[in-house]
Amino acid sequence: MGGNMRGDHRAVAGFFEDLPVLIFVLSGVMALVLTSTFVAERIETDRFKDSLDALAQRIVNSLSARMQSARGPDLLPTAAAISAWNYSEILDQASEGRGYLFALSSLHPSQSCRVTVCSDGSEVPETTGHARRLVNALDDRNVCVVLEVSVIVW
Repeated sequence: MGGNMRGDHRAVAGFFEDLPVLIFVLSGVMALVLTSTFVAERIETDRFKDSLDALAQRIVNSLSARMQSARGPDLLPTAAAISAWNYSEILDQASEGRGYLFALSSLHPSQSCRVTVCSDGSEVPETTGHARRLVNALDDRNVCVVLEVSVIVW
């Protein structure tokens, strides 16, 4: 019976000797789990941002195509006509229910073409998508000006 007791003491002592190794292994497992969770969340955020960028690009492409075809395939649109459009209706349909900020501006400081339209959403965006495109137009003196069409969606 005395031999069995010593065996038990050795087993208990062996367990406590293995605790540092067990803690080291568990901390390694926890580090891997936390890292994989962080990476998975980061990948999901990147996918969401890519989808927002794609939506913004579709909106910019659609608006640019409308602007270019406003006077026909061979004529440049006028900056005044482009500035007078009701962008709210167009953007409300194209934004798929997301918040947006649209800006139309002339790249040359002497030109006065500036339009800004924002959705009514008041939420603060965590992730945004952005796209922009340059469009040629005629000013009121029939001189070609470059307009920047820019959209941010969230």
